[in-house]
Amino acid sequence: DEPSLSHLHRFLRTHDEDQRAFAFASSYHECEVCFMTRAGNASLQFLPCRHSFCNECMKSYFEVQIGDGSVTSLNCPASGCESQALPTQVKALVPRGLYEKYERLLLQRGLESMEEIVLCPLALCQQPVVKDGGGTNVATCGACKLSFCVLCRRVWHGVNPCPVSNKERTKLVKAYRDGTPEQQKALI
Repeated sequence: DEPSLSHLHRFLRTHDEDQRAFAFASSYHECEVCFMTRAGNASLQFLPCRHSFCNECMKSYFEVQIGDGSVTSLNCPASGCESQALPTQVKALVPRGLYEKYERLLLQRGLESMEEIVLCPLALCQQPVVKDGGGTNVATCGACKLSFCVLCRRVWHGVNPCPVSNKERTKLVKAYRDGTPEQQKALI
């Protein structure tokens, strides 16, 4: 009984979403940016807030935000709204090259927020690398096989002390503790 109820619930929710999307696409909406009335198929609706804007305004908005590298700020433009644009909505409106930049930056931001991930320091590689465990400061890139120190980002120096001096390390720790979340991420 329980599995059939959850299946029915999923079916009804999907059906409701499909009907709402059909109703939106087949009606007219006023863009909250340019105040022009457009057909639903020429408009974008943010979810779950349901604010709607014309595709032209959203295309421009997305292009500026992505061009500036603000891929995590593709929020609904309505005042105080925090609904995010879906990647499928972004893909439908921006040129392919810009969408690829969006995907790349979105992945990079996600990786930067993960404490156990560092980027390979080789300029030609830059692949994400999981820090090795065990209390060491070594990481090994799976792509180029470089073993490097996660503190100084140089080739792994083994048992030799890290070239980052205690004074520099203290300065880095202080900068991390006093920094904004963005500054802290840059230091990791």
